[in-house]
Amino acid sequence: MNATTIISLVLLFISYLLLQYYIKDKHKIQSSLIQSWTKNRRFPFVLTNLLMICGGIILHFILYPNIAYPMAVRMLPLFLILFSVPFISGIERWMTQRREKEYLSQWLSAGFVFSAYAMLVILEQLYKL
Repeated sequence: MNATTIISLVLLFISYLLLQYYIKDKHKIQSSLIQSWTKNRRFPFVLTNLLMICGGIILHFILYPNIAYPMAVRMLPLFLILFSVPFISGIERWMTQRREKEYLSQWLSAGFVFSAYAMLVILEQLYKL
């Protein structure tokens, strides 16, 4: 990873933190990591999240390190975990607790992960040339 990639990811992370603070402050969202896994969760969504996390960890740490693929392909299982868990959690919150607007925070997290992955893939392709 070169300096441009690291600086870009740091700037993206800082903008994510600022947007997260703005959304939580504007909509008065009170959430924590523990609360997002335990508060009024439906069993199918919790089971889906746990299965995705377990499957992604197995794919990422057992199968993919031994295969000679580009970085973007090797990071795909980890990206899918980090993107789909908050995205599905946001859909669940949107369906069940629309008034609390906590789904905005979840979707912002998923958008940050997607942007970071896209930036890594694009910058990797640019620096290969």
